[in-house]
Amino acid sequence: MRFWSREGDPAVANLRKRLDSFYQESDNNYQAFESISRQDDYWGLVIQAIRRLNLETRENRQCRVLEFGAGRTGFADALGALRKDVYFAVQDVTVRNKEHLREVADRVYLGDVSSIDASFDVIFSTFVWEHVTHPEATLETLLQRLEPGGSLFLICPRYDWLGYVPPALRHLGRSQGLWLSLWLQLSRLPSRLRAGAGTFWIVKEPAVFHTPTWFRDSDAVHLVSRGDLRSYLQRRDLSIRDCWPDKGSFRANLLERALKLCVEIRKP
Repeated sequence: MRFWSREGDPAVANLRKRLDSFYQESDNNYQAFESISRQDDYWGLVIQAIRRLNLETRENRQCRVLEFGAGRTGFADALGALRKDVYFAVQDVTVRNKEHLREVADRVYLGDVSSIDASFDVIFSTFVWEHVTHPEATLETLLQRLEPGGSLFLICPRYDWLGYVPPALRHLGRSQGLWLSLWLQLSRLPSRLRAGAGTFWIVKEPAVFHTPTWFRDSDAVHLVSRGDLRSYLQRRDLSIRDCWPDKGSFRANLLERALKLCVEIRKP
């Protein structure tokens, strides 16, 4: 397939190297490196799970929490008084945020998620899942690192609506983008028809490498689909629970549900 492929394709492995080089550059104006991230409305969902686990099962020990793809996270501050009850670890693919992460976290993992060597009660990411080049391998690692009874939260854009052109494909032009949107939906039919056939498509030549300047999510190479994720989890006898935050109005909540993936996966 010309425009997207599965994570086993050698072109995807090469894409990972190219993206890592891009994130290491000092002059690409990548917003994740410019200011502290605050996602309090989404993090509220994670904090609810931490409170639940503290009440139910923690037995006087800290709740162990991992944020993967943390960037310049402000989650430690968002915890407030709950911070003392949480062992907070972070993971990121680049060393550019190393000093910040060491200041706010109890443990820092730099590099691929496969470097994580501990288990956690809650694992989460906010607006990172769409940037992952190996989603199936990443899911396997995170589920292995999740304690029984724990929760994994994935919060990010979704690209599974007919007519919506994912940002990573927008350098191809609107007319071709609309055609690719149809093609993308057809390619997902197997995962709609049977459990276990989930396909995590990865854009091999994203817009970030073909436009003069970076724009938001031009590097969002994983074409996130709720249906693909659901099919994959069914194969593992796991289910997902939608958990969007309340955005305050009917229109905002409708757009949130149409354009975002906000799910909790609980490990039995």
